[in-house]
Amino acid sequence: MKGVRHVLERLDLTLNDKKSRTVDARKEHFAFLGFSIRVRTSRVTGNRYPHVEPSAKSLMPEVVKEVNQVLRGWTGYFHYRNSTRMMGKLRYHVEERIRTHLGKRHKV
Repeated sequence: MKGVRHVLERLDLTLNDKKSRTVDARKEHFAFLGFSIRVRTSRVTGNRYPHVEPSAKSLMPEVVKEVNQVLRGWTGYFHYRNSTRMMGKLRYHVEERIRTHLGKRHKV
């Protein structure tokens, strides 16, 4: 940690002690700058390599955008001839799926 602190000081940056910790990346993954980083083992060679993927939080705006596009399409399709009953079923289904997702995500 001293080495990192020294490099950051030379760049006129500071290290937040509350947010910073040392992690053994071979045993657990960690989040850094919107990415989830973990060490994986190649099935072919058996070598270890760092696996970097966007964290779930950083993907949320994209997921919301895609879901909204689908819902707008469904609304346009089922709204034909004022099918309010079908729209009610669609709304219930979407709300139930969102509740289920949030319940699993937040362990409620």
